[in-house]
Amino acid sequence: MSDIYAYRAAFRAFRDHAPASDPALLRLLADLAAVADERAKGCTAERFATSLISALRQDAIFDQVGRVCLAQFSPHMPMLHVLGSANAVTVGSNTLRTGYYCFIADSGSLSSVQEGRARIYGDVRQITGSFSASGRPVQRTIRHIQEMGLRSGMCLPLHLGRARGLLFLNSERPDSFTDLRESHYLALTVVAQMATSFLLRVGATVPEQANWQVDTVLPGLFTQRLQRALQQRFGEQATVAFHTLEEAGYIWSPDLAVWAVVQAIDVLAGPGGPGQIAIGSAAFDRQTLALRVTMPLACSALDERLAGLRELLAPWRISLALSPANSGFELLVPADWDHFRDAKSCYSI
Repeated sequence: MSDIYAYRAAFRAFRDHAPASDPALLRLLADLAAVADERAKGCTAERFATSLISALRQDAIFDQVGRVCLAQFSPHMPMLHVLGSANAVTVGSNTLRTGYYCFIADSGSLSSVQEGRARIYGDVRQITGSFSASGRPVQRTIRHIQEMGLRSGMCLPLHLGRARGLLFLNSERPDSFTDLRESHYLALTVVAQMATSFLLRVGATVPEQANWQVDTVLPGLFTQRLQRALQQRFGEQATVAFHTLEEAGYIWSPDLAVWAVVQAIDVLAGPGGPGQIAIGSAAFDRQTLALRVTMPLACSALDERLAGLRELLAPWRISLALSPANSGFELLVPADWDHFRDAKSCYSI
């Protein structure tokens, strides 16, 4: 097994304009945006998983995905519950359906999957072989995976308010997820964000959590991700302070928002770098994330810089306006997934 920094790879793909230069990736993102509409139809987690696997299998890279599963850790017991799963028609009968659960050791690999990473294994037969070689019985869930004819797999962590979840993808082929490009991780992090958003919106929970109030705020995750991206890009040139970024509930695409903020700061900063930066929320609603960035702006060719930046952001339906007295700028980032379809139209894919 191996761990990949999935969100870091996804940000680099946005930074390098992968969607604009990769028609197949942009087409997949647009197809995933259509799946996101399932949230508004009151569908079950199982139906949502079915829609996800259908969209993924239209892509040349992910056409081998044979299973999608949404699962959540029990808040009070060392257990993992399946909230919804779907198999491709080429895979055997789904023996890990909604309601299936298994016990997870605190020291187990699934318990240690960290936010922002993807855990990948190349061939389940090697895992079952290691159990046999050591004289141990094969774990029940792993045995079911192998019996369904699945070989390789990946899991991504989902942050469901106060609970933790996992998104599983499995393939009928070995090593399907071993050598993915950064642009593929961009698509996978979008899938994980969609799954998180869906489960929070529909309130899918494990049985003992059914009466909890689901918190749609993801505390600290966006600010941590943005802080890392700014440090990697600007280093000592920037000192960043965050204000009231996550006081209200919202669900949106954090990779897109991080990319937009870093792009805007990079273009509008003066020759000495951005210096002191203050980032706060101007407003929140279900459709838009408004970010207000206060920093010294470049004095030279500001109009030309703004024009180029707005052209870069336009396909993603991100708007930008300067603050009074050119003290900074404000970004409006869409909180839904329609921007992927809009970008597809802009690039004539």
